[in-house]
Amino acid sequence: MAVTIDAYDHFIALIGDGTVDLTADVLKMILLDASHTRTVTNTLKSQIVANELATANGYTAGGVTLGSVTYAHTTGTVKFDSADATWNASGGSIAATDAVIYDDTTTSPLDALLIDIDLDGLQTAGDGTPFIVSPNVTNGWYTGAITGA
Repeated sequence: MAVTIDAYDHFIALIGDGTVDLTADVLKMILLDASHTRTVTNTLKSQIVANELATANGYTAGGVTLGSVTYAHTTGTVKFDSADATWNASGGSIAATDAVIYDDTTTSPLDALLIDIDLDGLQTAGDGTPFIVSPNVTNGWYTGAITGA
């Protein structure tokens, strides 16, 4: 198996109607535990927050802000990318099975879910090491076709 990156069902619609501005809004990534069930029909962070890791060992609930966010729209294609998301394990391990990117700026919908990353099983960073989630080298977090664009 491999890491799987999926857009939530409403991702493109939120960009298209201007609700989400990938280059101006605050985008964050959270880590989720093994009790998380991937459902790309979810729309709000509140629907998955029960599965978020608790603040401990270098992880802070609410996640980290993504840096160096880029969004490009060319004829028929969009690409969304950013720098890696990193947490430094301290005082114990950080362990997660999924990561989710959400828009911390949107109010309607509040904290809109954008991208779900299945980390291919439980991934662990031991005390003193970084837990890093990286976008795909070629496609970033999302590259896709827009029909009719």
